[in-house]
Amino acid sequence: MNTGLVAAKDIFTLPTPRIFTIPPATSFLDSLARTLSETLNLQDDPAALADAVIFCPNKRSSRAIAQAFHVLATEKYGHKALIAPEIRVLGDLEDDHTIAPIGVSELELGPPLSPSKRRGALANLVQKFRAEDPLPPSSALTVADQLGSLLDQAAMGEGVDWSKLETLVDDADLAKHWQLSAKFLEIVGEYWPAHLDEEGATDPMARRVAAAQALANNWHNKPPKHPIIIAGSTGATPATRLLMQAAMNLPQGAVVLPGLDPDVSEDAWSAIASSPSHPQHTLQRALGKLGVDKSHVIKWPGAVETPNNEARRKLINEALAPASTTKDWTDRLKVLSGAESPKHLVESGLKGLTLIEAEDESEEALAAALLLREALETKGKTAALVSPDGSLVRRVSALLTRWGVEIDPSSGTPFLQTPHGALFALMFQWLRDEGDPVQMLSLLKHPLVRIGWDEENYQSALIELEAHADEFGKDSIMRGPRRHDSLEELADKLGMNKRAQSAQLIRDLVSATRQCEIRPSTMQKPIDGNSFARSIARLAERLVTTPAETGSTRLWRGSVGAEAARYLEALAEISQELGEVAPDLWGEFAEAIASERAIPPRGGEHPRLAIWGPLEARQQMRDVIVLASLNEGAWPAAAAADSFLPRRLRKKLGLPDPEERLGLSAHDFAQLACAPDVKLLRSKRVDDKPAVASRWLWRLRTLSAGGLGSPEAVDEALHPTPQNDPLVWARAMRKARTYAPAQPPAPKPPIDARPTVFSVSRVATLIRDPYAVYASDVLKLKPLAPVGADSGPAGRGTAIHAAVERYEIEGGDIMRLINEELKAAGETTTAIELNRPLWSRAADAYLVWRNEREPRVREKKLEIKGSITFEVSGRKYILHAKADRIDLLKDNTFAIIDFKTGTPKTKKQLETGLEPQLPLEALIAHGGGFEKLPAADTSELIYVSLAPGAASTKADNGKPVKLDEGPMAEAQKARDGFLRLIHSYSTLSQAYYSKPRAEFTWAVSDYDRLARRDEWTLDAGADA
Repeated sequence: MNTGLVAAKDIFTLPTPRIFTIPPATSFLDSLARTLSETLNLQDDPAALADAVIFCPNKRSSRAIAQAFHVLATEKYGHKALIAPEIRVLGDLEDDHTIAPIGVSELELGPPLSPSKRRGALANLVQKFRAEDPLPPSSALTVADQLGSLLDQAAMGEGVDWSKLETLVDDADLAKHWQLSAKFLEIVGEYWPAHLDEEGATDPMARRVAAAQALANNWHNKPPKHPIIIAGSTGATPATRLLMQAAMNLPQGAVVLPGLDPDVSEDAWSAIASSPSHPQHTLQRALGKLGVDKSHVIKWPGAVETPNNEARRKLINEALAPASTTKDWTDRLKVLSGAESPKHLVESGLKGLTLIEAEDESEEALAAALLLREALETKGKTAALVSPDGSLVRRVSALLTRWGVEIDPSSGTPFLQTPHGALFALMFQWLRDEGDPVQMLSLLKHPLVRIGWDEENYQSALIELEAHADEFGKDSIMRGPRRHDSLEELADKLGMNKRAQSAQLIRDLVSATRQCEIRPSTMQKPIDGNSFARSIARLAERLVTTPAETGSTRLWRGSVGAEAARYLEALAEISQELGEVAPDLWGEFAEAIASERAIPPRGGEHPRLAIWGPLEARQQMRDVIVLASLNEGAWPAAAAADSFLPRRLRKKLGLPDPEERLGLSAHDFAQLACAPDVKLLRSKRVDDKPAVASRWLWRLRTLSAGGLGSPEAVDEALHPTPQNDPLVWARAMRKARTYAPAQPPAPKPPIDARPTVFSVSRVATLIRDPYAVYASDVLKLKPLAPVGADSGPAGRGTAIHAAVERYEIEGGDIMRLINEELKAAGETTTAIELNRPLWSRAADAYLVWRNEREPRVREKKLEIKGSITFEVSGRKYILHAKADRIDLLKDNTFAIIDFKTGTPKTKKQLETGLEPQLPLEALIAHGGGFEKLPAADTSELIYVSLAPGAASTKADNGKPVKLDEGPMAEAQKARDGFLRLIHSYSTLSQAYYSKPRAEFTWAVSDYDRLARRDEWTLDAGADA
């Protein structure tokens, strides 16, 4: 590189070609603006820049350089106003208004396809190619995106000839799947050009190249008299290189490259040509295409480097040198050091460079947020976070709000994370099954949804809709298993249960759905996308309408509303090209399109802080630069695998190497890492797995160790001082206060608050988990059934009990009764049909058992209630039961029978008193406590398994439990145990402990979390 000093006034007097570079430690845009202002004499004339045309890589850099010119004109030179230069974006060359003095219409090119139309058209071609086995629409879009990327790469490759593909595949003798892939690529080689011809359209990349060529020809034929500067681009695209080629030879033209390495050796420069992942590769190729030797590139006037800046640049660039040139790194350090020692070079280069390695992503995000927040402590100090990880930057943005700092990531907010995006996603999910309780409540609870109601009445109706029980004590209609098929049926049930507000709310929702003429849940034929998008828009407007505003006003206003409208337009455009979509695939298809959209950052950036992606950070500079996510797979990301072609065929076809993207990413890193104050940030663990540090960090450490003598010396040089270590700050913030170890709960409520009425099953709960009795009977806390939950074992058990009872009363087909009761309990039709053979086996086993017992039974009672009263310590205690079945045998004794759809209790559990239910029922029967049954002893305690499947056909199923001392002895033991139990709980000193018996700690209880078991025990039942 030509390192001779050039004065600003001489820029346009230098011989052509004029190509400059600005070193990375210098603020690119500020330096560009200062020198051009000096060259064109902005100091004396506020209109001095008016005729200049500056091309920038992206919109952010164009805004930044416009701001830089404005600051110079108003603050430095004291002008009241500025006539700014024309600043254009290289990526918008194909737009009519950017190609002055000619327009695209004069190029005789067809109109461009919008991104949505292009995606839909490619997806349609994919589906036609796979006519016998079409893909789901969302998958077809994914393949279309890959094909679109391949078309763009072909445009970048300059001269790709798809007609060679078949011959190349045959010659290469590739595996069959690659041959199939080559056949598939006829879409881009033949069918896509034919489609464009049929539509009279031009591919966007082809239009861009044509526009650049037209502008370059115009400059050549009639060279502009005003300055033309192409600044900040690496020359990665053919269109940009065409403009560079023309501009560098204009009378007042110049090209300004970002960060060309002036110290690269000739061997390394040659090696870079075959190293696409190298940061200088794109620049090297661009200079080669332009026919310019790097020695002719001139350092931009006014671009100043301090000795430390220069040392950092040399260190970073050498650390990222091609692998083939690293064998002589020690010698290279000596050459780069000049008159100084390699140690001095490394020490100077590492000044201002800090490496921070967090334990995990959470700590990394907090450290990044603290570094940004710390910059605000110094007046005028600026800072920026740069990371390619969208999740990290959103987390940092959220963390900054705790200090009242609002910074939106430059990448914007994903559309689905906005209220409008979430609304559409919920609508698509709900429309698959409008009666689904979970999806319906999710939609109704969305903050935008009001369906014409005012806020107070709407919230009241929602509360009524979700109420745990109605005035009759019945289970909530919405909670527990679903018991309605449609919204209309739900509204009727709510009305019958005297829930007038919620019934009207559901009727209004039904009315709103009628605004949606196309409803996937009711459609059988494929759906047209245009009609569906319009119908969805009308439904959304109806849902968000309030008494004060119509939906058309409320839904579409603001930047988020505008994006919602653009989303529906894109949905319609893609669908128009792709074709009709099956009703059951619409939701997934629409969500796939929404997931790729984002809301741009809100207007008005923070004056001192920024959060950027690597693309937005190009040419930007701040006092502190935080480079985060420096792990392999994140930054740099792995080179994308080509789904269609192996690398050797890509090269023969002229397609760019996939590693070139790594080279651009490496160039971004090298530019940013040369800033005066840089914090390198990474996580040691990502997704709870060890993470590998970025190759750039590894190479930097290795090279630096050669100068400092050891890796430990490098770590020490890169480590932040304790007073400036964000991990110290983060860990101090996250450190929990020291508390005494949590103790098991031991509530001792007043005696008169303790329960005196127990069912026989509740006695077992008092033995197993007294705390559950305390929570439910003393605190009156009842479990709230989930909305739309499965029927569950308890619900199925109740249904089978009811079916058996009905069979004994009504007779008939027991399987019909089982199906009816399971349906009434909320069991799905699919589950009932799936388990029908198992329930049939259980029913057959029950009938065999029942028929075998009939000769011995005098009378039988099902679901019979009974109770007995005791007096303990001056208080009356009632023990009650509802027996599944009691048989009065011909010998005038009872057989007490319990039907089980779960696991029957064992002899040991009965004899040890842990399962006293049946013995206590025998005790009630002995005292004549059961309705319409005489007092009598019990001779048999029987468990009958009605569980589906093999459990119901065991040989001992329905046989009396063989107790050592007989049922009445166990009944007496159960009586004594119950009296001891209630006597102990009738004293104030007895606490209600959480699962005091080790045998039952594994069982999950509804009250485990209330007892905070996770804090004082590690039993398996704690994680309820």
